[in-house]
Amino acid sequence: MAQGLTVLAMRIDGTTTPVIAEQVEDGVRTAERKDHMAVLIELDTPGGFLQSTRDILQVFLDFSGPVIVHVAPSGARAASVGAYITPAGQIAATTPGTHIGAGTPFTGEGEKASAKLINDAAAFAVSIAEQRGRSKPFAEAMVRDGTALSAQEAAEAEAVDLLAVFREAFLPRSTAATSGERAATKWRCRPPGRTSSSTNWGSSVNRVRCSPVPSWRICSSRPARSP
Repeated sequence: MAQGLTVLAMRIDGTTTPVIAEQVEDGVRTAERKDHMAVLIELDTPGGFLQSTRDILQVFLDFSGPVIVHVAPSGARAASVGAYITPAGQIAATTPGTHIGAGTPFTGEGEKASAKLINDAAAFAVSIAEQRGRSKPFAEAMVRDGTALSAQEAAEAEAVDLLAVFREAFLPRSTAATSGERAATKWRCRPPGRTSSSTNWGSSVNRVRCSPVPSWRICSSRPARSP
């Protein structure tokens, strides 16, 4: 079991493949087994396989704590399937200088997918947005029209929750703080010693003593990279 309140961080860097999906699943299982309170995914992907993305999202749903997806560092992108993965986190953030979108599916030959597959992908993206309270118009437009947004535009359109440069933005400094707390109020996870997943983390900050920042620790798994 992890000591104190810990977050397990991993990185998706490159094309999202079945290997990446397996590595993410391994990392999330580790977080569950060692009782980390949350998982942080730092993301930079040009795209990949939609089925691998579905597998990753199922892992997110199976985890008892919150999953944070952060498009980082500056210059990174959540393109194509990355635009499905990012809004699937309970907290979604972009770093200034990144972008998200262009989620239109293509065939293995590089041709635009059939209308049937595009309709399916659009419904998938919109369902993610509905579940997480994100922008449904953007979710549909990024599939059907290939729309992409800068980090700032994504935050303004409510496609993501906030702009963040550093990991520390996700760690609430006090009950009276800023964008980090705004995101933290959406966390639903397990305070130490509890088994219920229905606790609103933001409303129990003081009770579980997760303020100030020094009571938090970041624990990292191995990077997930495409072969």
